[in-house]
Amino acid sequence: MVLLFPSLCTATVVDLDTLHQDILLALLSDTIATKHISADGWWFTDPNSLLLLDNRIYVPSAGNLHTHVL
Repeated sequence: MVLLFPSLCTATVVDLDTLHQDILLALLSDTIATKHISADGWWFTDPNSLLLLDNRIYVPSAGNLHTHVL
């Protein structure tokens, strides 16, 4: 006998401008970000002041930002 479990699928529309603003605000108090914002090398900021590493946006672990990104 095969048991099937129903799954719940949801979709969320995320406003990228708001998400980026939330990330920028969290960067100000993030110790990892403040350490790397002024450092040269692998880390750099894009024209919107987001912190990037290997062309990926660094998302601080403040609040529920990781959940919003996922």
